[in-house]
Amino acid sequence: MKNSKYVRSLIHKFRKSHNRSEQLFILFDIVDYYANHDNHAAWKYCENALEISKGLDDSQKVRTMLMASSIAQYLGHNQQSHNFIEQCTSIAEQSPESSTLYSLIELHKAVMQGRNANVENTIELCQKILATLEEKGSIRELTVLYHTLGLAYSFLGEHNESLIFLQKAYTIVDDLSLLTQKIRIQFTIVEINFRLGNNQFVFEKTAELLSEIQENELITFEGRCRLLRGRTYFHIGQFEKSVEELRLAHDAFQKSNDVQGLSYAAINLSSSYREIGLLKESVAQLLPLLQLEDNKWWEVRYHAYHNLGMIFIIAGDAEKSIELFHMALAQLSDTNDNLDFFTAPAYGNLGYAYLLIKKYDESEMYLQKVLAIFMHSAYGKHIVSALQNIAALNIVNNELDSAHDNIQKSLTISRTIQYKAGILNAINMLAEVYARTNQNNNVIEILQEVFTITSSFPSLRNEMYAHKLLSMAFEELGDGAKALLHLKQYNSIHEKFWNHGVASEVYDVFRVIDSITHEKAHNSVALQKEHLEIVVRQKHQELKTLAIQLTQRNQILHTFKDEVAKSKRKRKKQILPNKLIESITDIETGWTTFYQDFDAVHSGFYDKIMNMYPNLTEAEIRVCCLMKVDLLTKQIAEILCVSPRTIETHRLRIRKKIFEGRNDDLRKYLIHLN
Repeated sequence: MKNSKYVRSLIHKFRKSHNRSEQLFILFDIVDYYANHDNHAAWKYCENALEISKGLDDSQKVRTMLMASSIAQYLGHNQQSHNFIEQCTSIAEQSPESSTLYSLIELHKAVMQGRNANVENTIELCQKILATLEEKGSIRELTVLYHTLGLAYSFLGEHNESLIFLQKAYTIVDDLSLLTQKIRIQFTIVEINFRLGNNQFVFEKTAELLSEIQENELITFEGRCRLLRGRTYFHIGQFEKSVEELRLAHDAFQKSNDVQGLSYAAINLSSSYREIGLLKESVAQLLPLLQLEDNKWWEVRYHAYHNLGMIFIIAGDAEKSIELFHMALAQLSDTNDNLDFFTAPAYGNLGYAYLLIKKYDESEMYLQKVLAIFMHSAYGKHIVSALQNIAALNIVNNELDSAHDNIQKSLTISRTIQYKAGILNAINMLAEVYARTNQNNNVIEILQEVFTITSSFPSLRNEMYAHKLLSMAFEELGDGAKALLHLKQYNSIHEKFWNHGVASEVYDVFRVIDSITHEKAHNSVALQKEHLEIVVRQKHQELKTLAIQLTQRNQILHTFKDEVAKSKRKRKKQILPNKLIESITDIETGWTTFYQDFDAVHSGFYDKIMNMYPNLTEAEIRVCCLMKVDLLTKQIAEILCVSPRTIETHRLRIRKKIFEGRNDDLRKYLIHLN
């Protein structure tokens, strides 16, 4: 592939320079450009950088080897990546700059772990080295640190915190020559605004970015910008424009040999084709992705299986969709924890699919999981979806008051985040509740908003459903002419949206999918393993939820503790309130339940760590158990009713007793200790 204008300018600067340090940093910029989309080209320049760094100081050697470690991991050379980190650690041990170099190594680990969805651990690692790098780090490293923190907080749904760090990163690079980092940070800021529903901001900023990107021939960034524009058009219901942008994104990724970009363009194209009724084209985008077998493609396979499950729901085969959603979840089995961002949408669709086949207990279980994951986060769309699916379950069970409450909650959130699809679904569901309680005038009144919204936000499904409800309402009110008019409009849209020709084409393609998934679907050993892995992962999440509930109960205890102390100072005789007694009982029961569930998921861990390290105290073992569940220091402190500093002291003592001076990652060690 021909080098871009930007890379050609860097190579020209490299050849003119006779300063080895300057040459090294120019190579860093070139590698940064190629990272993630042409890793073989990135590695070629890495080798040049490694050769140049041999004659430079420890700091530059470590920086170069960490960069090489990152590219080696992208290429799948994990042992080589690990060897580079070990060499860096050896240099740091002997260097007078050891504290700074150790911080660089920790930053590298944070970035690497972030790729594997260890989001909370990434934040903890970054916060640990923040002060050191702000004092002694280079501009490049500070940018990476702030960008990494911004990305991590965004994955947790804490978008305001994310934007603070991203703005810090952007301020650093705005006046410098780090063009790819500048564009990457701008792109992340735009993506967060996309998640927040700021669609106009997305269109304006991506247009500005595209101008700069095209001027410098940064083709892979063009693909990412167009991919985001395509996703934004999708979310505002302009599916034809979405397809147009996504095809341009596909072409840009193809020119830049960005295989990962091509995969995501295919996934998003599949979704857009699905919404305009081109189900055969939708499925065709996903078939090649199912055959990617390398572990690094787990996320792509997850999205492919998940999208296929959604297509089967449209086709009316909920049983097949359930199988595919479980296969999507199975792709997460070889990755780390903290995968709520992936599991929640699959749980939501599983809940809906089980609802369709009238397995109501399973449906409620999965829908409640979604709410537990996202209720206190900024991912409003997932909350809306879960509330509406639970409302649908309420309607089936004739629990109309509960349905009404859940629909109203979803409508409030949808209006707040300007989520038009959520508003349309909520209005139609509210109309159904009114219809079931014979409030037909209310049905007619509220459904007018559906047609107001769909005039600028096309949604055939919602229009079709609204016409059906209106037809039934007018019939109940004795207005046969209007009932017939809306019934004809319902039938017209239904035929346009779903007809026998489409069904025939889709089922032809489904037979191809079956041929691909047949071996896996009928391998009972593999299925049992996948099922067990999913159950363990679910249990692990339930452990975290139970531990956090203990935190809330402890807070009640603290409140009463303060009240008792005040009473003692005033020398008042006071009987313990019933609420306090209940809280104590709840906590005692909660701990018993927690340890029973903990032993069910991590059988023998408590006894094993006690036998391996008999000098650990009871309090330290309890901290180990909570770290094993992947809770953060602050959460552990709240659960155990101590300060975060006390937990840090416990962790320091545990580290000394287990590692005997080695600088290993305690959290990672405990999580992977079987």
